[in-house]
Parts: sequence; C-alpha cells; structure tokens
Amino acid sequence: MRYFFHIHDGVSKPDQIGMECASECDVWAHALVACGEFLTDQGALMAIGSELRMNVVDENDRELYALTLRA
Repeated sequence: MRYFFHIHDGVSKPDQIGMECASECDVWAHALVACGEFLTDQGALMAIGSELRMNVVDENDRELYALTLRA
C-alpha cells in the first residue's frame, strides 16, 4: 500500500509521490526517521513558537498518524 507524508510548517507541502510500505509499523518508522532528519537539517532554523506537523495518510486518504514538532 502507498502512504503519503504531508508536511505543514506554515505552508502546506503535500506529498505527491508517497512511498510503498509493507506494514503500518514500517510507515511509523519512516515518519519518525523523516521527522528526525528534519530536526537535524532544519531544527536550528525553527523559530521559537513555530510548529511543524506531519500527517501520514494511506492511499485511501485515511489518516494513520499525526506528528507535531514545536519549537
């Protein structure tokens, strides 16, 4: 099944490509890694009080996870 990882950081950045995952466990792991990579790459640039959200949905647009990072 294909899953999409939409980002919202003041601007919506929908994931148009998504990725195939074998299980929801794999989806969760990918979401955590992606958020960790964001923090590594961009975390120092986040303004105090800002927020980043990642909404993970399946190919039927059913939301599985919503992760929120706040500075």
